[in-house]
Amino acid sequence: MAQAWTERVNKENMMAEKFWHEWGGKTGSVAAPESVAGSVARSAAPTGSVAPSGRTATTQVLRSKLEFLESALKEEKIYRQKVEADLESLKNTQSA
Repeated sequence: MAQAWTERVNKENMMAEKFWHEWGGKTGSVAAPESVAGSVARSAAPTGSVAPSGRTATTQVLRSKLEFLESALKEEKIYRQKVEADLESLKNTQSA
């Protein structure tokens, strides 16, 4: 059962990594994570293990994914604000 779960997680992470590589190539604004699948596979392998902090390995992986997604969101917000400012300046120059 644990092996099947690990294989499922690895498959999902490989699909996510492929998505980030393709999406990052199209937009060029957010870099793809280097090896999401590799880091998850290593931490997901010892199922049921508890880190010294009392958190499971899965919790740590999810926390790192959340941190990555939050930083990507922050980058996107900054980029969106820049685009909105550029659009506003274009509107102002066209109306003047």
